[in-house]
Amino acid sequence: MKFSIGIAVLVLLLGGLAWFVFDRADAPEVDLGNAPSLQADVPTASPVVVDRSRGDAEQETRRAFVEEASSPEPKEARSAHIVGRCVNENGEPLAGCVVRLIGVRGSPKRMDAWLKDHAGVVWEDPGALTTLADGRFEIRFVPPTPYRFELDVRAPACVDVCGRWQCIEEGRRVDLGDITLVAGAGVSGRILTTKGSPVAKARLSLRWENPRTAAVPDRRGELTPVVSHEVTTATDGRFALPSNLQAGTWNLHVREHQIVEPQKIELHAAGQIECVDVVVVAEEDIETMTGVVVDDRGALVEGARIFVFPWLQSARDVTETARDGTFTIRRGPADPDGPFTVRASANGYEAGSTDDSCAWGATGLCIVMRRGVAVEVCVRSPTGEPVEEYGVRVFTKPGSSNLDLMTTGSTVRNRGKHAGGLTTVTGLVRGPHVLLVEPSGRTWQRSSWHEFEVTGSGAPRQDVELRATVSRVVRVTRAHGVCIEGTRVQLVESPSKVPVDLDTRVYDDFNFLFAMRRTNCGLRVDDVVTDERGEATLEGPGGTVLAVRVLGPGHVPICQNDVVLDRGDGPIEIVVPSGACVVGALRPVELLERLRSQSGLPSSGRLSASEAARAPGVRLVRTVGTSTERVPLTNKQVCRADGSFVFDGVPPGTWTLELVMSTYDSRVNHNAPVAVAQVKELTDGETREVDIDLTNHVRSMLTARVALDGSAFANGRVALIGRGIRDVNGKQAQTHVTVRTDDAGEFEQLVPPGQYHAVLWLQDSATNRWERLVANESVIVHPGQATTASFVVHTATVRIAVRDSRGKKVTSVHLVAERPFDVRGIWLPQPDDEGVILTRLVSGTWMLRVRRAEFMDERRYREFLVQHPGDADVRRLSMHDVREIEVTSAGPVEFRVDLPASAGF
Repeated sequence: MKFSIGIAVLVLLLGGLAWFVFDRADAPEVDLGNAPSLQADVPTASPVVVDRSRGDAEQETRRAFVEEASSPEPKEARSAHIVGRCVNENGEPLAGCVVRLIGVRGSPKRMDAWLKDHAGVVWEDPGALTTLADGRFEIRFVPPTPYRFELDVRAPACVDVCGRWQCIEEGRRVDLGDITLVAGAGVSGRILTTKGSPVAKARLSLRWENPRTAAVPDRRGELTPVVSHEVTTATDGRFALPSNLQAGTWNLHVREHQIVEPQKIELHAAGQIECVDVVVVAEEDIETMTGVVVDDRGALVEGARIFVFPWLQSARDVTETARDGTFTIRRGPADPDGPFTVRASANGYEAGSTDDSCAWGATGLCIVMRRGVAVEVCVRSPTGEPVEEYGVRVFTKPGSSNLDLMTTGSTVRNRGKHAGGLTTVTGLVRGPHVLLVEPSGRTWQRSSWHEFEVTGSGAPRQDVELRATVSRVVRVTRAHGVCIEGTRVQLVESPSKVPVDLDTRVYDDFNFLFAMRRTNCGLRVDDVVTDERGEATLEGPGGTVLAVRVLGPGHVPICQNDVVLDRGDGPIEIVVPSGACVVGALRPVELLERLRSQSGLPSSGRLSASEAARAPGVRLVRTVGTSTERVPLTNKQVCRADGSFVFDGVPPGTWTLELVMSTYDSRVNHNAPVAVAQVKELTDGETREVDIDLTNHVRSMLTARVALDGSAFANGRVALIGRGIRDVNGKQAQTHVTVRTDDAGEFEQLVPPGQYHAVLWLQDSATNRWERLVANESVIVHPGQATTASFVVHTATVRIAVRDSRGKKVTSVHLVAERPFDVRGIWLPQPDDEGVILTRLVSGTWMLRVRRAEFMDERRYREFLVQHPGDADVRRLSMHDVREIEVTSAGPVEFRVDLPASAGF
């Protein structure tokens, strides 16, 4: 059994922390504006009733609503409404559109916060509505606070659209206006093997490929087309998508199979039916490794996740063991020969791996996973009375050697009532663990950080004492007694007992606890904002040493340690220094508007949280010792519509002002922020003005044609490597963009200004080796100016005979070919038994360098790298120049390389 994930491990690890529940991950978040925060509890929802009657005022509006449980508040005041009208491309109402609202449990953090004070949430999705002649619909429901929502709209022969909301508050009215549904193309066909046999029950997924331009129109508040679909074939291998697809390029993927052709399809005219025969490699022609996973008693383990090291390049799915504990790993076209280590991971078990290295064709592999043990937990008050209503978090201590990033361990479990305060936690692996008790209600506070060790014989009962909740007012003033309104006050616990400071990384989401690898970390206990009197009420455990951080804005942030909430009388008085003030603006304003547009932002109006993260902004940065200080402490300050910004409470001294920009295009990796000004020798109470000229920071459209050996580089992968302007600190901006050419070998891409080289990536079908071909020409892209370019690459197959200083054949060596504008270079393949390297190189002048013989041992080479930390030239120190060669497509294509004795050959 398999499930889709990204290739990188962190995608698997963190996917559940964002919109992991929604299959349509590319649907936009619909911004609902600045909603009021309601304090009323939401009652359990009762079954859905669909009203099929017609009223007088809106006789053809379709409505769905959730009947209410008894509540002191009026039903209409608590119900949320989603309304809209489905229309065609001419603006005419559409009948027969199916509208469905789906509610999904929120993130673990939101659910844990809700369940602390409430019973579980019972939710049933409202029934689907079908629009009548006027195309209108209305959905009325009481939204559970910790839930997220997705709306799907479908119409016959049209492209499905959807939108999503991270939260819909009670009483909100979401008016979607006219929802335009456009005609799409149908897709059907068969999945066949290379031997012509139909493939039954194959899962075909199609994913739309975004347009190459990064210029994104303002689409906030709209529903957008669904960009991913999945269908399962019948017994005869046939399939037909139930929905029509929008025009464009769609990438194909068949789970557990390797596609031969087509890898993608192009849909053009709406209304057409595209019939596609998808050919996959026959199962008997695919190399595999098979085995079984069992526990230490020999019992089969179902659902264990299987990983291969080194990582398989073609892996798009993670293999899981079947019900009988078996697994099959299939080789992709880019996967190496091996040898490999196969590893298994599952919640409640210690990770296991194969005893010996294995290769393709291996069968009967057996991975043994040791079962976790059970540990009893007893929770009591300071007086020894049992506390019975709680849940627990038990997870591997961050940074420990037994940490398994492939398993989850920080979610609340065993939530409920436990007689005598006792509960048993199962599935704990050997090694250090952390236990946190999460009591229900507000009487008791979460327990302090409690560490214990699990050994081969288990662990003794863990006795945890909870502290009662204590409230204490904190008052924040300046030195002359003026109260500070609107400053953020944090109450923090230090798990390691290291004093908390402004550089402490404070966690309030336990799903990120695996990242706590440094000692200077804290757990958020409370987070409040001061009122007009400069006061706020903190809640935390009594009798516990905590820290208070006062973060601003409006003053210099400070931290006060050794705070005990129930020690002393009256408010906790904190006096903060005023600091300096830095004001300025991004100019000219029209370029700021252009930057916002290029980041996919609306031209005006309030920004959602996700949009604000992409908006142009500024921040102040400096390094003090080993620490980096920032104003504001997190992220950046988004500039106002007129480009202005204000930093209050800046600590005295010298700072660097950075411009922070983002992009809506995930293919662009630009090393923002950019240092744009030095703010020197600020003094307390001073106001300093700084204006920033945006002229050199506006992106430009690059249109290019790419050719390889006289032919268009059609549907090819191209990386653009760019070097931009130098900032005020002398650092040069770096940009990396990956694009794909069209059938004519052309692409269009929005890029930051700079000088760009093009790198063509293509795979050798015989060796599965990826070739990296860098064009000799570069192009300079000026700010805000459209640029047209051609990248032409000519190559030749080069034969290099490698000999040592005595003229003998060399069959093992690390040679790299470099050019002045390509410092990364190309590592050449290993020589064959005759000491000959056959490779493909771009025409031009190359310098061949060899790694010194003493560093042929990878262990010694790694030790050498460790001895030179932070040295950008460390690789060159391990290399020795050999000779320069001139490669032309006309020849010569044969060279002899004599490795020097001074390099150990």
